[in-house]
Amino acid sequence: MMLNWALRTYLTLTIALLPTQTVLADDLVDYCEEQFGNDLLPENWDGQDDPLYTPPPPAESDQDNGGGDETATSCGDLSAEFMGGVSSIAGFLGTDPYFLLAAMSFETGGTFSPSKRNSLSGATGLIQFMPSTARSLGTTTDALARMTREEQLVYVRKYFASYGGRLRTLEDTYMAILWPRAVGKPNSYALFRRGTVEYSQNAGLDINRDGVVTKEEAASKVRNHYNAVTSRCPNAFGQRQNYA
Repeated sequence: MMLNWALRTYLTLTIALLPTQTVLADDLVDYCEEQFGNDLLPENWDGQDDPLYTPPPPAESDQDNGGGDETATSCGDLSAEFMGGVSSIAGFLGTDPYFLLAAMSFETGGTFSPSKRNSLSGATGLIQFMPSTARSLGTTTDALARMTREEQLVYVRKYFASYGGRLRTLEDTYMAILWPRAVGKPNSYALFRRGTVEYSQNAGLDINRDGVVTKEEAASKVRNHYNAVTSRCPNAFGQRQNYA
């Protein structure tokens, strides 16, 4: 007959106290058969319906390693591997790779340096990862600064992973970095108002000096970088879908 959950848990914990290093489903089956006979466990039981069961990790070939698009080409000092990685992330998100490229260009002052660091905030890298953001992604800004562009794209992908299907414009792509709550909002949406810490830190984005930084204003300088990278690397990603 089928073991109830309490008994299974008891047996598993009992075995864990035995002088063995690892307790597997097979150990539980063998132990139960030895102690109680075959009638306590169903035939071919593998432990997968047990609440303590932990499935094995997927085979390496099944894991998403963020591999690049092999059809992408190099552009200046940006390698084909890097451009392919950007294309792969864009495909995963359902967005324009040039949106990502423009955002990274803006965030690094056009250098695409993975070690670019803001001396005040500590933000580092291709999309200026904040220290707390880096930690949430399982790394640190110091580690990110030691990576190559291509290596750091793994963390760019992790950062954007929750935005799939939502970055249909350049403005939304940049908002995912600067002010995530503005993703999906109209371009007239007010991000920062005079009198707040956020406004004082981003006053340079207030193009018309009216005391309000809108989503469109904040992304206007990124738009300049978009125009630059599309002109500099017009065919880097082959045929592209048109985005709003």
